[in-house]
Amino acid sequence: MPSRFVLFSFIFVFFLGNLTGCSKEQILGWFGDSETVPVTTKPGTPTSSTPKSPFFSMEVNPAIKTNSCYAKFDKFDSGTRPNILRIKSYETVEDETFPSFLIYAQVTEPTLGSLVDKEINANFYAAHSEEGTVYHHIDGEGGVKLKIKITEITGDGIAGTFTGGNIAETYNETPQNARGSFYARIQP
Repeated sequence: MPSRFVLFSFIFVFFLGNLTGCSKEQILGWFGDSETVPVTTKPGTPTSSTPKSPFFSMEVNPAIKTNSCYAKFDKFDSGTRPNILRIKSYETVEDETFPSFLIYAQVTEPTLGSLVDKEINANFYAAHSEEGTVYHHIDGEGGVKLKIKITEITGDGIAGTFTGGNIAETYNETPQNARGSFYARIQP
């Protein structure tokens, strides 16, 4: 049975897709059935600061930390819809454990490598436990989406930082400034 967090995230993306005129097949493609393309990275070698294991650490109260982190870049060649960058704590929905998070961003860049050193506005959802409080970005008036910056791409991973944005609990809209970092394994 999917967690409340996954269900909430799916419903949000489903309604977002319907509002933008996407078909059911396109919406379901966001969850892994879309055509993916090989990652094109900027040339370079990993630095000594590149972690060997995936991690996610967001310094909010209480902190959100995991030892699993995956990134997926979905490219849509239609020219009518943006590409999608997803960074999440689980490889598949069936593998979800807690704490859990999902970062979802629509981007116009054609490759994952072209996102390096650019600030990306993203949607953010997280939960410490399956039945726990959901944390999310604050959108709209007075809110700022999660801002992430991809700092490095290695052969099988991406590193990045949170450069700003407001995060709040579902029932408490008091914003907290997002800060922290991550290293995610790239999913094919």
